[in-house]
Amino acid sequence: MHLAREARPRAELGFLLAFLYGFLAFSAGGRALYQLTTRFDEAPLAVCLSLAAALVYLFACTQLTLRTPTAWRLVAGIATFELVGVLVVGAASVLRPEWFPRHTVWSAFGLGYGLVPLALPAVSLAWLNRRATRRAFGVGR
Repeated sequence: MHLAREARPRAELGFLLAFLYGFLAFSAGGRALYQLTTRFDEAPLAVCLSLAAALVYLFACTQLTLRTPTAWRLVAGIATFELVGVLVVGAASVLRPEWFPRHTVWSAFGLGYGLVPLALPAVSLAWLNRRATRRAFGVGR
């Protein structure tokens, strides 16, 4: 019984991460689709980056619900890609704001989304690398 109590918060964090990725996929995707149909010519780079971020979030959300070694590797890769993207786009949007006449999900390190795009991949990578999480995904038994 003691083991069940210890495992539960880890599983709940996994569900919370999947929910947050799904929420960001929905919000970033909605924003990107709206801008794609109404303002694409004003900021094609920003629109494409938001659309790419939405697809990344959607893929992470779906993979987090699986408990396979392949899903673990995919989510780890996605989170790493996302963290690099947030850092690069965030820095570029702060240093060269003229490159981003429209904000992206990752602009200013995700400030428009409460910095969740910056924190989410870091938390995901930390959670994925916990021994119990790796075991749950069947990685490194």
